Amino acid sequence: LRVSNTPHPSLIVKPLADIEFPLLASPDYLRRHGTPQTPEQAAQHPAVLPSYVDVSRITIRHRTTGAEQLLHLQSALHCDNTLMVGSLIRAGCGIGYQPEWCVHEDLAAGQLVQLLPDFQMMTVRLYAAYIDRTFLSAKVRSFIDFLSTKISSTAI
Repeated sequence: LRVSNTPHPSLIVKPLADIEFPLLASPDYLRRHGTPQTPEQAAQHPAVLPSYVDVSRITIRHRTTGAEQLLHLQSALHCDNTLMVGSLIRAGCGIGYQPEWCVHEDLAAGQLVQLLPDFQMMTVRLYAAYIDRTFLSAKVRSFIDFLSTKISSTAI
């Protein structure tokens, strides 16, 4: 499985789902530092970002007007593990992005707050990826079909 907007051209890929990455903060962090109301204000906050991909500068789109602008976050902390990035955001170390499926329960419980909800931050596609159809086993083919069916019937 690959999460990427640009899978390597040597791979054969089957799109499975689009994953939203909202911008988040903990309630404790927001009590201490205030809640950014604009992208410009968000850019003034320290961020917890992954080290395996550069998401410090992304183009965001207003959900109503469609207007696009650059959001440039200053990383206070880099981490090479998505779950650890989420833990650091929950601990109040800064603002940051997480896959929606990882944080929907935290958002519902009030343990995290989505920032700038009027903007779409990042959407990244999840793919089933493999090198060659010739050697793709029936088990793997069945698994990919199962994932495709299961994911299409469930929101990620």
